[in-house]
Amino acid sequence: MITVIVNENEPIDSAMRRLKRFVEKSGLIKELRQRERFEKPSKKRQREKVAAKKREIKRKKLFFSK
Repeated sequence: MITVIVNENEPIDSAMRRLKRFVEKSGLIKELRQRERFEKPSKKRQREKVAAKKREIKRKKLFFSK
């Protein structure tokens, strides 16, 4: 569970921004969206393989562009 402690004399807006940043970094929203519907294990593996290939291609582009 994500908690944000609001300091004395701190505006609510800045506390809300901090909360949004924590939620985004934790990946909570992404996980909730994935859990909205069931995904078969074979489809999950297939999706993860495609993502790994994309990451590898991106890594190679960065390496060879330098």
